[in-house]
Amino acid sequence: MKGRPVGTSKNSEGLYLNDTQLEAFFRAVGEDKKYRLMFNLALYFGLRVSELAGMKLSDIFIGKTSSDLAVTVEGLKNGRKRTYERIDPKLANELIEWIQARKDKNPYLFPGRFVEDGDHIDAQAAKNQFKRYAQKAGLSRELSVHNLRASCAVRLIHGGANTVEVMKWLRLRTASAAQCYYDRDEMKDTELTVRSFGSYL
Repeated sequence: MKGRPVGTSKNSEGLYLNDTQLEAFFRAVGEDKKYRLMFNLALYFGLRVSELAGMKLSDIFIGKTSSDLAVTVEGLKNGRKRTYERIDPKLANELIEWIQARKDKNPYLFPGRFVEDGDHIDAQAAKNQFKRYAQKAGLSRELSVHNLRASCAVRLIHGGANTVEVMKWLRLRTASAAQCYYDRDEMKDTELTVRSFGSYL
């Protein structure tokens, strides 16, 4: 999968990470379980950082097995809510392990610095940590958590998803909003290495 060269986009939020860059990024994250899970969720579901920070334990339904897991995302930007039942098995297991290891009563999936205050992680803290790992991986400082959302869209497109499917997965209001992730000039006549739509765990 070929990523857009850094610096060629008028809008840095339109940049995405190719497979090589994603692998380098998650190698840099290493064994940091919290941020490894957090950024994998952002990549897999195309989460905005505000949606990621605001996820609650009650948004995760855990059945008898990991295949019964369901994740509900509140679309904070436009109010579009969606429940996902198609989840990568490794990501599902990591999510279950993270939740089951929790001993506190904080209602959020990723608590803030002071867990017992009952607040969620600060969105800026997540952004700053992303940039630290991106820098460690040798990636551009222009990149942000939002670029994982763009990466999710491009992976869907390269996997054969149509505009409406991209719109639904990313909780977009219109098909035209999804269409912005298609760059015909960049994609045509390009040999793509398509990674399965999974996680980097």
